[in-house]
Amino acid sequence: DDGGELELLPLPFKQRLVPPLDGRLVVFAANTVMHRVLPFAGSEPRVCINLWIEGDVTAAFPRPLPPDEGYNSFAVQVLKVLRK
Repeated sequence: DDGGELELLPLPFKQRLVPPLDGRLVVFAANTVMHRVLPFAGSEPRVCINLWIEGDVTAAFPRPLPPDEGYNSFAVQVLKVLRK
């Protein structure tokens, strides 16, 4: 495996590794989901394109957590920071 996976850390949920597949499009709210690309060690070149879209946002990001779902205090604190 050549690496280069996208690691999504959508607190308070489980992390996800998204393998780099030809023709794959991954869309997520980068301002609300911690993420990184793992090191790439292959010999064939790859291309990654980032696109930011700005506009009028009518809904709060990130959306509030459902009440009393047993989230730990760390996840709640992270969401408070992201809302600022």
